[in-house]
Amino acid sequence: MNERRKAFAYVIAITVIYGSTFVVLKGLLRELSPWLLVALRFGAAALLLGGWALVKRVSFDAATWRRGTLLGLVLTAGYVLQTLGLQTTGAGKSAFITALYVVFTPLAAAPIAGTRLRARELVAAVVALGGVYLLADPRGPLGVGDLFTLGCAASFALHLALIDRYAEEGRELQLTVVQLSVVTVVSLGVSLLTETPSLVLSWSGLGRLAYLSLAATAFVVLMQMRWQPKLGAAPAALVYVGEAVVAWLGGMLVLGEGFRWTGYLGAGLIAAAVLFSALPRRKPLPEIGPPPDPGAARRGEP
Repeated sequence: MNERRKAFAYVIAITVIYGSTFVVLKGLLRELSPWLLVALRFGAAALLLGGWALVKRVSFDAATWRRGTLLGLVLTAGYVLQTLGLQTTGAGKSAFITALYVVFTPLAAAPIAGTRLRARELVAAVVALGGVYLLADPRGPLGVGDLFTLGCAASFALHLALIDRYAEEGRELQLTVVQLSVVTVVSLGVSLLTETPSLVLSWSGLGRLAYLSLAATAFVVLMQMRWQPKLGAAPAALVYVGEAVVAWLGGMLVLGEGFRWTGYLGAGLIAAAVLFSALPRRKPLPEIGPPPDPGAARRGEP
């Protein structure tokens, strides 16, 4: 398996895990306030990977701290803006506006990561966005919360583009530890300022938190830093938007939520967009020159 196909497989795995968190989060938010949950989730992941970094005796230079801090701040901004938006925006509309990152990512990656804008990726992004619209069923007039959510989509797109620019093979662990630590510190501060934190968790809640911290944060972010640059931010964004399909299936199969027929159509559009973007690019045909002159060899000509 070549590197690009392997990267595609890892990005799909990341998407499935991300999509599964919607079902897990629904249960945890009955026991924990939102920002405390984010702080605990990212804090546990940062401690785990930080301990691994100590065991491996990896170095953290100034560039790693700068880049990791920027990645962490941009990622945190996405969560903050999404939370602010959800205060006045419905869940369906929030999911749809957040998914606009699939369109913003190729636009951000071009100047930041130096990638080319490809017509295929833009077309696939629009098709995928149509699928998310059918899945999320956004309704209602636009409001201030929608603008916050739009900023969330821009932040997530910027984060994907920055990963392509700053990720460096052999230093993924360091960059992951720094950005997870930044998210932890900021979200804990927000929790202390805006919430009444509670640390009482059931055994099932501890299990959900462990899954979020280990699989859906530590593993996922580390693999994202390792494999996304080999695929590219724009193609990866198209795969990531498939988390809406995983969340939709999880809600239907696990939580017993009902969905309209348009949900199936939306899931199909997203899957089609991902497959379309994953098709191998057609190689240009070799140039055909004039036929060789059979008398050239006898005359000593090249």
